[in-house]
Amino acid sequence: MEEAEIRAEIERRRKRAVDLRLRETVWDLYYSQFQYIDDYLRKEPETILPEVRDGLKRSGNLSEFRFNNSNYGLQSLAGKVEGCGRGFGSTETTPMTIKLSVEGERVFEFEVGENRYLRGGHAIFP
Repeated sequence: MEEAEIRAEIERRRKRAVDLRLRETVWDLYYSQFQYIDDYLRKEPETILPEVRDGLKRSGNLSEFRFNNSNYGLQSLAGKVEGCGRGFGSTETTPMTIKLSVEGERVFEFEVGENRYLRGGHAIFP
């Protein structure tokens, strides 16, 4: 493949990920489910889809699971906590990198950082 073809393929894949809202979907999966998966397993294991629960493997910040006959991995890497403001109006931001793999191959990675914010459990990206 020529360099121009490679760049065109990268751009095609990037556009496809945007069109599919992949970033928002993966963030929602992490934020609403996998962020709390250990609590769900301990307190309410029946709320987790049996196919996911039965094949779930946890190792630190990595969750590996099986769904619809495919193997997935979801990894979250938290950065340094950054503070802003003082007192009642203060906030803390923790930049994160979220990685998705399918069949052992990383297929998507993105960062949620200080110039992005969250609303209602969904990532809103500028």
